[in-house]
Amino acid sequence: MKKDKITYTAAIAIFIISILIIGYASYEIIYSKRKVNKNIEILNNIEKNKSIRSTNSNNQNNNESEKDKDIYNKHGIIGKLTIERSKKTLPVVEGTSDENLKSGAGHYKGSYLPGESGNCVIFGHRDGVFSNLDEVKINDIITVETDKGKFIYKVIDTKITEPKEEEIIKNYNEPMLTLVTCYPFGYVGAAPQRFIVIAQLQR
Repeated sequence: MKKDKITYTAAIAIFIISILIIGYASYEIIYSKRKVNKNIEILNNIEKNKSIRSTNSNNQNNNESEKDKDIYNKHGIIGKLTIERSKKTLPVVEGTSDENLKSGAGHYKGSYLPGESGNCVIFGHRDGVFSNLDEVKINDIITVETDKGKFIYKVIDTKITEPKEEEIIKNYNEPMLTLVTCYPFGYVGAAPQRFIVIAQLQR
């Protein structure tokens, strides 16, 4: 009888822990989506402001451009990334900490910036901004826009690798873009591999 009671108590404890884990994971996903949507809203407002002020004087335009930069800096946004196939436009933030990646796709600080001659590496969560990254095909177009301009990349490769820096962050002598997320996509817990999209700058 005592053994049955212990078994019952253990089962209840496991059930409660499972509910708490699922609840926390759900909260994290919802929290991340809200932060990403907020940053998308910021990007959209900046685009609207650019359209509105296209008829203003140069001085006004310069002042408004500085305001845009201040907004970007305040939220850690460095630009936006559009994946043509999924029709997703995502905010790109500076840094790849867990908090950064809850706000959008994260630019790896040790890599080049979009458009520069080298490898621009951008990370994203597989259950968040890069949930459809495995749908990307060779020759697909990925666009990155920053205050430096609009950069159009064409996908030249996709692959699955081990989570080692040397496997992910390759050195290139030309402008390249590498998108990285965890793999497998449906894996529960810390995924053992990485899914990578490699793209080359077209213009």
